[in-house]
Amino acid sequence: MDIAIGIVFVLDVYAFVYYRLLVRHFLKADGGVSESTLGALLSPPPWRVLSPLGRKYAKRYYVAVAVLVLCLAVTAATRPFPALQ
Repeated sequence: MDIAIGIVFVLDVYAFVYYRLLVRHFLKADGGVSESTLGALLSPPPWRVLSPLGRKYAKRYYVAVAVLVLCLAVTAATRPFPALQ
């Protein structure tokens, strides 16, 4: 189980970064708005100024965020935390 969660976690982090940088590309191509790479990775995509194609990838970004949170929740639920006892 740990190996499967680890594999899903690594693939999801890749998808998280990929889709956010793809949204950044469409934001620059369509709206002319330039974001720094670190700023793009640390902030959610601006929804109102995106084209329909950019919004499609922004939705996929949010799905990747949800899967990432789910992986972290499953990992936290299956681990004993002796410091908390």
